[in-house]
Amino acid sequence: MPELQAELGARAQLRAGVTIASQRFATPGFGEVRAYGQMFGLPTVAGSGGSVEQSFGQGVHASVDTRLSDRVGLGLSAQSRVDMDAFKSYRGVFTEPGDFDMPARTGLSMEWLAAAPLSISFGVERVLYSGVNAFTSRALPPRFLAFLGDGSSPRFAWRDLTVYSVESELKDASGGQWILRWTSRQQPSPTSALLDFALSDTYSDTNVLASYQRELGSAGSLSFGASYAPSQYILGAGSFGSRFSEGAQLEVEMNWSMRF
Repeated sequence: MPELQAELGARAQLRAGVTIASQRFATPGFGEVRAYGQMFGLPTVAGSGGSVEQSFGQGVHASVDTRLSDRVGLGLSAQSRVDMDAFKSYRGVFTEPGDFDMPARTGLSMEWLAAAPLSISFGVERVLYSGVNAFTSRALPPRFLAFLGDGSSPRFAWRDLTVYSVESELKDASGGQWILRWTSRQQPSPTSALLDFALSDTYSDTNVLASYQRELGSAGSLSFGASYAPSQYILGAGSFGSRFSEGAQLEVEMNWSMRF
């Protein structure tokens, strides 16, 4: 995301730039390993000529950040839709090409420095899912897919979605950062009442993320995080099994990175 920055007085900054995106479908090991056959339960992703297929796209973004006081900051942001190339070797349940455009979005955020080590931020974001194509992933519930695929099927399209979030950050004496974040529902609903009913019990307003980050000097930086949601609901490419599964979803991740 290369961008230009300009100062707007003593307390505000304007940033604007280009968003350049690259997608690979189902490449474990951060792209270092190619997934052939049924490796890790993934479908074959090698395109013609034996190379792993990639998709590219671009868009634009802009943001304004300002300090209302020493303790309160306000931010406005906007991102255009990122129009991605469609995959040729990966297709949906009804053979439509895997076209995973990134929806346009606008956001408003406010940060409050409650005390020296503690800050709390509030955010609201409007995600324009209606501007991107819906995709029949195998990670969608079977009861939902059963309503699609013939001439009498309802139109499959997403509604726009407003996402609310609250995040607290605490800095400890050793230089670590503790973060706790909650967001409202992140899954858009279909425009069709019938399809909306088929997904109604998968909607969730309890999405929680907890993480710890710490700089280790010459040894790099370490981060550990866990996220929880009461149900699985995937819009595009599925996870390892690429199949819908009932129940809560818990993901844990640890990263150790070094600069050289």
